[in-house]
This record gives sequence, C-alpha cells and structure tokens, in this order.
Amino acid sequence: GLTLWRPWAASIVHGPKRVENRPWFPPLRLLDAGLWLAIHAGRKWDAEGAEFIADRWPDAGERLRAPDGSVDGSAREESEWPGRWTEQGIVGVARVVECVRPAMLASPWAFGPWCWVLDDV
Repeated sequence: GLTLWRPWAASIVHGPKRVENRPWFPPLRLLDAGLWLAIHAGRKWDAEGAEFIADRWPDAGERLRAPDGSVDGSAREESEWPGRWTEQGIVGVARVVECVRPAMLASPWAFGPWCWVLDDV
C-alpha cells in the first residue's frame, strides 16, 4: 500500500491523477508482476495540495473540501471535523505500470523525482 495525504488519494481514485510522485523507485515486483497497490488516504489534510489539485481537476467539487467545509482546513481544528468526511483508509487500488522521470511525461501531475505511472485504478 501507499499512503497519501488527503485529498491526493481522492485525485487518484476519483479523479484524473495517474502519476504518483515519490523520491524512490518502486519495488520491481510492483512493475514486473502487475500487482495491485492499495491507495491509502491518510489522516492529514494537505491544503496547499488541494489548491494544486483544484487547478488541474476543475470538476472535483466537494471532493476537495476539507472535512470542515473549507478548502484549506482552517475553519476548525481537525479533532472537530464532522464525521461526514469518510475517505480515510484504503480508498482504492491501482497498478504501477511504469516509473519514469518527470521530463518523460507530458502530464501536469508529474514533478518527481520519480513518477509512478498508475493504471487500472
């Protein structure tokens, strides 16, 4: 599995993001065997990431709202977020089909240093 801060996981499972950027090359068994990779939405909310995602996924709508209803999570402390925000935990699966440097991809989601190209999400 791979843990991503929210809403990055939603941008993969529900949206157009098919590149996951990591500082390391994935284990070769993920590429060679076509294994499934669990996409885990962690507890932490990335407000700056939500703005980045919104610029590249205009149809995201409520998926990019922090649990407190704001874009940046500033309306309340995390401990007070309402229970309606349930996308935490394993939210989907994908296959890693390729791993390349950002210059090799024409994607707004690719910034590396290693770009894990996802498919079968």
